[in-house]
Amino acid sequence: MEDINLHFTGDLHAMTAANNLISACIDNHIHQGNALRIDSRQITWKELST
Repeated sequence: MEDINLHFTGDLHAMTAANNLISACIDNHIHQGNALRIDSRQITWKELST
């Protein structure tokens, strides 16, 4: 069986958009006061680019 081509199904764009949305939400939360006490030194999540 062949590997699924994520570009063909459009799933890569959806995953990239979701990843960037969560990254922006975390960044905004930390910038607005960080009520959840997220340690920004421990975040290793990188934004994806299309």
